[in-house]
Amino acid sequence: MGQIGFLCATVFTADVKLNQDEHLASLDIQDIYTKIPVSKAIDITLKRLDESKKLDNLPFTKTDIKELLILALKNSYFQFNDKFYKQNTGLPMGNTLSSTLADIYMDEYQKQYLHEVNIPNKIWRYIDDILIITKMNKPRLDKYVYDLNKIRGTIQFTSEFEQIDQINYLDTMLTKTIINNETILKIRWFRKGTATDRDFRNNSRQ
Repeated sequence: MGQIGFLCATVFTADVKLNQDEHLASLDIQDIYTKIPVSKAIDITLKRLDESKKLDNLPFTKTDIKELLILALKNSYFQFNDKFYKQNTGLPMGNTLSSTLADIYMDEYQKQYLHEVNIPNKIWRYIDDILIITKMNKPRLDKYVYDLNKIRGTIQFTSEFEQIDQINYLDTMLTKTIINNETILKIRWFRKGTATDRDFRNNSRQ
């Protein structure tokens, strides 16, 4: 089974070593927030709370928390051309709960569905951005993603394969480097071409 965890620079600089036949690749989920079923995400969240026993220390019941989540996530409105619309599907963009529930949903998705196809050697995920170290070449990776996208549900993946031993992941560039006969990953910040250096106020959503 592959490694599953969160990305951090210290992991790559200190721990990650590759075999000569291993490659870097990344997976990205298309429009993750609009594709996640809200009711399912809430059910998974409540199940995780049950498993953690944290509900035992809260002055709320499971029903209370479920009703609060429904209220916060199923009553989202947006304005377009001076008209107001209610969002009927997916997690609401900009909602402070959406990224947390998306992460919980994807963690469950990994456990249930990523085992239905060929598992990479190592895998890290940050919400909808996934990095893998794999022995698959590009044609096999394309087939892997094709099989992954046939799994039940609305989650659909795109993929990127390393070029010249490098791949961009989040705001970093990862490079395979040989030091003392070992292949390791070097990490440096990557400035995206879409960067504008513009700052937004904390109330810009309002």
